[in-house]
Amino acid sequence: MVSAARGAAATASEAPIRESLISAARQVADSAIGLISSSKKVAGDSQNQLLIDELSRAFQDLTSRVTGLIRAVKEGATGERDANEAV
Repeated sequence: MVSAARGAAATASEAPIRESLISAARQVADSAIGLISSSKKVAGDSQNQLLIDELSRAFQDLTSRVTGLIRAVKEGATGERDANEAV
């Protein structure tokens, strides 16, 4: 996913768009790492409600970060299109 975002960022001509895409992809990757970590904890102690709650929060965070990445891709595509149409 990060490499796909980097590829998309490489095609963007404006630095803010590239930075936004790469930042959003990093946030998704970091959040996925958190979800994996929480999953491992729950696998080791599946009756611990605190760990289950942590897993739920990690899942919600990942969902939010993926939404942010999608938004950044859309904004990047729209920004590129608008810039090209202005020229």
